[in-house]
Amino acid sequence: KDLAITLTVRRNGTRILNRDEASEILKTVLLDNPSFFAVYTLWEPDQFDGSDSSWINTRGHDDTGRFMPCWTLDTNGEPFIEPLTNYKAEGDIDNYIVPRQANKPAVIGPYEYLVLGREVEILSFVAPIIENVEFKGIIGVDITADELQIMLDNLEAFDGKAVISIINSNFEYVAISGNPGKTGSSALDDYDDLQQIINSEEGIIFDYEDGWLNCHYLLSIGELSESWIMVSVRVPEEIIFSDAKAQIWKVILTAVILLLASMIFIILVLGRY
Repeated sequence: KDLAITLTVRRNGTRILNRDEASEILKTVLLDNPSFFAVYTLWEPDQFDGSDSSWINTRGHDDTGRFMPCWTLDTNGEPFIEPLTNYKAEGDIDNYIVPRQANKPAVIGPYEYLVLGREVEILSFVAPIIENVEFKGIIGVDITADELQIMLDNLEAFDGKAVISIINSNFEYVAISGNPGKTGSSALDDYDDLQQIINSEEGIIFDYEDGWLNCHYLLSIGELSESWIMVSVRVPEEIIFSDAKAQIWKVILTAVILLLASMIFIILVLGRY
């Protein structure tokens, strides 16, 4: 089911939100969620309020004047706004290009992004803003790979002996419990049957290999087959109990919830304004 997220129809009576009000909503979402690294939106030229020319190079805008506030936290933990960057052409950050071309939500990353003068490994949850069947822009939430790594490590599944991996549609590790050094590297060398798993119509796949019980769950993003996240849990045979599958289900569902929390939360929060 397509997501329909738009700031222009979040009205107070008959008045459309202005740029400052819409920007404050994004700032609030960031402050209310410590695990978020950034919250942002980017609109097509003159599609937010028709006044891009009045906002050129002002706070949170670049030389186009397009509405593109990106809220993040500075080194002191204070909210900081800057215009979104690297969006103008294919080959730049895909968190604008992909949902714009596909009109579907997507999970992008991990990739390096320069924020406040430092390079950060980012995972982006983005969705298109659709109004009257027309693409207007995107809205997104970023989580750092470090934050996702911490979330996985804190799960301590099967007394910390299980290995939990999250793999993106580029066949790269987004995070892997106990092994942060593999983030961004290819998972193809570790999974002989990875393509077979991706092509399977089953929602969850179990297999047993070299003393490990493996469980894989493929999550399609926005019903777009080219965009997916795979959660994989590997449990060593010495700690496999009769209820191992039930425990793995719990781990998988927890990991999926962590991944989807950003997108779901932004939808629910904007739906209340």
